[in-house]
Amino acid sequence: MEEAQEVVAATPMDLVTELADLCEVIDTLMAAYDIDRETVLVEQKRRQIERGGFTHRIRLLWSGAD
Repeated sequence: MEEAQEVVAATPMDLVTELADLCEVIDTLMAAYDIDRETVLVEQKRRQIERGGFTHRIRLLWSGAD
């Protein structure tokens, strides 16, 4: 997704702008599929509990899975 790639490549100065664009894409997708924000937040919390969050800024770059 182009907007997510722009967030990753953004300078600290441009990060807020790029995050705003990414949020716009997410909001549009949620509206198109009639998904409310609370549903997404509940799932986010569930996944944080189940798998952990990203508070340590660890990224999986490759998994070897096909």
